[in-house]
Amino acid sequence: MLKCTIDLIPHGDVTLKERLATVTVVNNGTGSHELGNYVVHIVDKKDGVSKGRVENHPRLQHGPAFLVARAIDACLKTE
Repeated sequence: MLKCTIDLIPHGDVTLKERLATVTVVNNGTGSHELGNYVVHIVDKKDGVSKGRVENHPRLQHGPAFLVARAIDACLKTE
């Protein structure tokens, strides 16, 4: 599981830190060694909860930041 937090730190003062959102990316166990499948939850202070999925992520080719970017994109797409 990957957990990323988005904090606002006014003027760089961590004592004023405010949590704005949390992104959680969980491997659902259905992928292969090369390709991963993930369930994503974003809890955002303003927008509430968003859910999404990342399928067939090439985990051997890209690092965790790329997966997190895909996860956020999957949750925030509107159709």
